[in-house]
Amino acid sequence: MSEWKSCTLGDVLTLQRGFDLPTQNRIPGKHPVVASTGIVATHNEAKASGPGVVIGRSGSIGGGQFLSNDFWPLNTTLWVKDFHNNNERFCYYLLKSIDFSNFNVGGAVPTLNRNHVHPWPVNRPPRNEQDDIVRVLGSLDDKIELNRRTNETLEAMAQAIFKDWFVDFGPVRRKMQGETDPIAILGGLIENPVNAGPLAALFPDNLGVNNLPEGWGISTLEEYLEIRRGGSPRPIKDFISDVGFPWMKIADATSLTSPFVFQTRERIKVEGLSKTVKLQQGSLILSNSATPGLPKFLMLEACIHDGWLYFPKIEKLPLEFLYVFFLHIRKELVSRGNGSVFTNLKTDIVKAFEFPDAPIAIFDAYRKLVAPLFAKILLSDREIRTLAETRDYLLPKLMSGEIRAGDLELVG
Repeated sequence: MSEWKSCTLGDVLTLQRGFDLPTQNRIPGKHPVVASTGIVATHNEAKASGPGVVIGRSGSIGGGQFLSNDFWPLNTTLWVKDFHNNNERFCYYLLKSIDFSNFNVGGAVPTLNRNHVHPWPVNRPPRNEQDDIVRVLGSLDDKIELNRRTNETLEAMAQAIFKDWFVDFGPVRRKMQGETDPIAILGGLIENPVNAGPLAALFPDNLGVNNLPEGWGISTLEEYLEIRRGGSPRPIKDFISDVGFPWMKIADATSLTSPFVFQTRERIKVEGLSKTVKLQQGSLILSNSATPGLPKFLMLEACIHDGWLYFPKIEKLPLEFLYVFFLHIRKELVSRGNGSVFTNLKTDIVKAFEFPDAPIAIFDAYRKLVAPLFAKILLSDREIRTLAETRDYLLPKLMSGEIRAGDLELVG
């Protein structure tokens, strides 16, 4: 630690307030628009050069976003105007290690003043050790980002097959156009010729008079699903505890890009179980208030409040199909909802929703194709959690010098 210098945050970097950019003035482009909560849009112009670092100034304070390329930081943020010859990504991790809640000067809306932050005492390692710290933490974050992008691709594949089969009726239309090659009939989405032949044969050769594949029909969800609402004991604050059963709220899912939920922020007392619904691991749930129409798989045994719908009985329709189907119809579900402050989905709205009812062999084929994709996403998500826990454990220790980066092995 002899080479580390005690100084202020302002000696390491200079923060600057972001710039106003009303929604109506944003022109989609290549530059990310960064708010206090993260990237919210793109614009055709940038206000800051990358690499850059942004933290929340108003509404949501602290946190941090590292941007490799030019960007537009909004006025709800603070961005690093000058890194004073320090490693840019080290500065990002330094800001991530600070609890900015101590600097909140706002009332109802949390607010951060850069003039209060700059004098904060920090320890600055020499540049070579900054680089070592970035190599360690950066390797973890880079692997997390790679996994996330891979998961997005896997889920997009499941959605592409769903849309081709159940929305566009692509295999049937290609047969009608005279296509005979199984891989081509399936739109190139299934490249293995051994699998493509039997799959292509499942689809009829023509559309019927109702513009559906011959032999298909239209059904409502309630014909195959039992749809129920979760429950909440009242007043809920009397039943929240540090012990008990995981308590699944909408907020536990809205920030997740993954189909899977592994943990909840709160727990509910045993005394509240009679007023709620306890679900098993692997259950599919659908949000019906605040942020409605959001499907998730529970990867833990948890209780759900009345802002969630669940499905105690499902016939014919695979869980994977339902998950992708709910994503596909989410905008329409929301448009059918009601509520003066928050949009709410009554169970009757979901029950009455129609879908193309294919023979069970096609639903089974879809499940067999996409279930391995979701299994890979799940495995990748578990690795992301482990990587994030390792990063969060190392971050304060590396930034304080308790652990030296040169003594650690990098993630391969």
